[in-house]
Amino acid sequence: MKIKKDYKIKKIGPATYLLPYGQSAAEHLGSVELNSTGELIAMLLLMDLPREKILSRMQKHYNASDEDMKMISSDLDEFCADLKKRGILTEDGDDLKTRGSSGAHYFKIASHILAIESAESLIHEDFKGFALADGDGDRRADIRITVEYSATYSLPTGELLVRMNGFSIIKTASGYTVTYGSLKHVKEMHISEDGTKAVIYTNTAENLKTPDGASASEEVSLAIRTAFLYFEQLAGRCAIRSSSLIYRDKAILFCGESGSGKSLVPSMWKSKLNAANLNGAYNLIGIDGESGDPHVYGIPWGGNTSICTPGEWPLGATVLLSPSAKNALSTCEGPDKPLKLASKLVTPMWTEEMLDANLDLCEKVALGSYLFEFKYTKKPASVEILKKTLESSI
Repeated sequence: MKIKKDYKIKKIGPATYLLPYGQSAAEHLGSVELNSTGELIAMLLLMDLPREKILSRMQKHYNASDEDMKMISSDLDEFCADLKKRGILTEDGDDLKTRGSSGAHYFKIASHILAIESAESLIHEDFKGFALADGDGDRRADIRITVEYSATYSLPTGELLVRMNGFSIIKTASGYTVTYGSLKHVKEMHISEDGTKAVIYTNTAENLKTPDGASASEEVSLAIRTAFLYFEQLAGRCAIRSSSLIYRDKAILFCGESGSGKSLVPSMWKSKLNAANLNGAYNLIGIDGESGDPHVYGIPWGGNTSICTPGEWPLGATVLLSPSAKNALSTCEGPDKPLKLASKLVTPMWTEEMLDANLDLCEKVALGSYLFEFKYTKKPASVEILKKTLESSI
């Protein structure tokens, strides 16, 4: 528990107050007059101590007996409840609030456990295949995301890192704030510095859909993807915009510009390659800890295809597609090979450190897998060329 950073304890004459300044003053959160007990509690809360340590400090300060501690504990809870009601006290830092949970739903994605605290209707159907059954697996979440229905949002302060088409990323004291000016249902998200917590603020508790936009669950899924990919980047993994097939027990990624056929063409070639669908829009890539080889992980964002398969496969090859009047397939081996991969990433690149992390992974992936450029036609001969190349490579 912690009092917002823009509050201070101040004596004015004989009285002591908890006074706001900066953003809290602008939001008119108000001041609190403190008695001696309140002053002690406020001082300890400003130190960001957990409840148990606050009680320990209070017991020592008052030399209180175990019986006395029952009343002191009650006083502490009452005082904290009042500050929470006023918006002065937060549980997870002054920029990350987690209240109003509707129950947790657990998913296993790329070896990590994701807990989503949300109304079930706001969880996109692409997540179903990744859900943990009741009592299945370890319920200790690696990342916890709360979807909160709130009519009001914060006025984030910090360093503006990205602003584009109503979307902005702001570096705050406790992590990142993401704002979504162009979305209908999701307006803001707070992500902790270590990526383990995020709160998504929506203006609806139901899966509504506007005639000219996405459904609420689609927008919530978009926000979850941003938070999840930030967490995975800290774990050394990146997401690449691509569809994929499982061929000879390895993942084959297909990338390309919009209109290149990266989603439709692999589906057309699937039967001729005797392959299976993996992901339809995005793939997570990383380096396997045991073998040191690039691996691909299924993630629950299938785009318009809704193709998303749980699991993990070695990366066999990445194919950069572009439609052409003539078939031509070439192997990329130049120094720009990592950069060609990096240009297809959708993982956050908000800071210089994030850019370096993305390039570092792409260099490792480039060393450990094949990269092909394929100018293809819609004639049957194109898939035969690809098949022959894959058979001889992987």
